[in-house]
Amino acid sequence: MDQRTKNEGFEETVELMPIHGPIPLLIPDGYQCVSTSIDFQGNLIQFFVPFIVAADVSGTWEQPGWAIFPNTRAEKNYNAIVQITSETNAVRFELRSVDAAFPKVQILSDGKILVVSSRCHRRKDGTHENNAKIFIQDGSLETEFCLGDGIEDIQVDSSDRLWVGYFDEGIFGNFGWGGYADTGYTEPIGSSGLECFDKNGEGVWSFSPADGFDSPASVYALNACRDGVWVVYYTDFPIVKIDQQNRVTAWNTNLSGTSQIAVSGELLLAYGGYAEKSKECLLLHLGDGNAQRLANVKLDFPDGSKLKDSNVIGRGEYLHVISDNAWYKFKVPSSF
Repeated sequence: MDQRTKNEGFEETVELMPIHGPIPLLIPDGYQCVSTSIDFQGNLIQFFVPFIVAADVSGTWEQPGWAIFPNTRAEKNYNAIVQITSETNAVRFELRSVDAAFPKVQILSDGKILVVSSRCHRRKDGTHENNAKIFIQDGSLETEFCLGDGIEDIQVDSSDRLWVGYFDEGIFGNFGWGGYADTGYTEPIGSSGLECFDKNGEGVWSFSPADGFDSPASVYALNACRDGVWVVYYTDFPIVKIDQQNRVTAWNTNLSGTSQIAVSGELLLAYGGYAEKSKECLLLHLGDGNAQRLANVKLDFPDGSKLKDSNVIGRGEYLHVISDNAWYKFKVPSSF
């Protein structure tokens, strides 16, 4: 925390400088980054695909006459590069014959690479696509399983548990999840909004809201920390903690559209919002049932980089900012 200034209509503005950065990021020739995430150890994961397939991996297809639906898989399998960057070095792995569309990527404790497609189709006969695939570091596929449709985010914790947050279509059902008129209703895998799986894809825990709070209609922010898992969800945007014993605690907020959080003790950075607040960052204190807004936060970049085109990810006590092929880390203040 470097400086505080008064801001009309709000208590204070806190200016934060990155604890380190910029760390330059390398881009493989002929490839485009289509997915960025942070693993449990705080490393940056980038998923690169050839330019020729980038649109297919993150594009949409249209069903003529009435609607547009996203792809659940790429039209053709492709080779991808996973780049894992730490504070001191970067390593790359090439994955062969990948079919993921809208991919989410995490690293398991043994170095294996989890690639998940955000969308997943369930067929009328009850069979479904396997949208989660684990690759070993030589690039070959080891195993695959299904995590359901409508995945907003996935994070792997230190015990290799897969924490999956779902958006509305995964919660309420689409692409055959929820059932067909002629086959009856089937509960979508992500109906709770937040599910926990083991590394083999077996469900081990489902979210239930704390007393007095609504169930999720869409999970906006997910952060698997050392002391538990944190989420923020629509409609009322409570801050929710699931501790190591899976006990759920929730705090009321005045947040709206928050997409990323970073947590340290009772202090929390909440990033994002709707419309003109899409780059808003707030410092909050978690009190007795309520999250108190302490200050606006300005993320300062020593080299003049801007948040406008940045990708911001909350993991542990850090907000990770990827901007202009550089990586910055901002830490939750230790006190206020």
